[in-house]
Amino acid sequence: MTVESKFTHVAASGFAPIPKAAMLADLIDKYLEGKAREGGRTKTATLAMFKRELGSVRLASLNAVVLRDFVDQRLTMAPGVGQKSLPIRS
Repeated sequence: MTVESKFTHVAASGFAPIPKAAMLADLIDKYLEGKAREGGRTKTATLAMFKRELGSVRLASLNAVVLRDFVDQRLTMAPGVGQKSLPIRS
């Protein structure tokens, strides 16, 4: 895609096409460059987890299936999360 056609695409659609080689880790790094001082500990830890666990996923391949698998994996790792509570009997 030429530079001119990229600008035309952005002007027409409102967003730039996803670079084919871009990974989720690249997107997180770009976000942190602009927001480095605005995040708290929870956001910083969450972004670090996403980068560690999903950072190697290409943005073009990031979809609901990848996210579902990630959530399923997290649910099996976290004790008590995602399990149904038993009713308390008196």
